[in-house]
Amino acid sequence: MVVETIEKETAINDDRFPMRGIQQRWIKVWSLLISIMVDNGDPQAAADQLYEYADMLEAALMEDGTLGGRVPFVSPFYNFDFQSPFVEYPDGTRGRAMDMTLLVGELVEAPE
Repeated sequence: MVVETIEKETAINDDRFPMRGIQQRWIKVWSLLISIMVDNGDPQAAADQLYEYADMLEAALMEDGTLGGRVPFVSPFYNFDFQSPFVEYPDGTRGRAMDMTLLVGELVEAPE
C-alpha cells in the first residue's frame, strides 16, 4: 500500500465534510491517493482481494471517521478506482491495482 498526498489546501465552509458542522470554520484539507497492489497470478482472485480491501476500507471509514485517531476527520465522500487492472512500474513491480481517493480535514484557526 502506498499513500500519497495529491493536494493540500485551506478552505472555509467546505461542503465535502457535511457531518462536521463546520460552517464559518477554516479547515486544512489533504487530498490523498491510496494505492493497493496485489499479485495478479490468478486475475479473479486478485480482483476479489482488491474488492475485499475496498470493503474493509469503506467499513473502517463508516465506523470511525478518525481512522482510529490517526487523522482529525475524513470526508464521507471517497472513491475507489479499479480501472487499471494491471500495473507495471519502471522498477519491474507488477500486479493488479486499486486506487482510492480520500479527503482528510483538520480544523484550524482563521488566518489573520
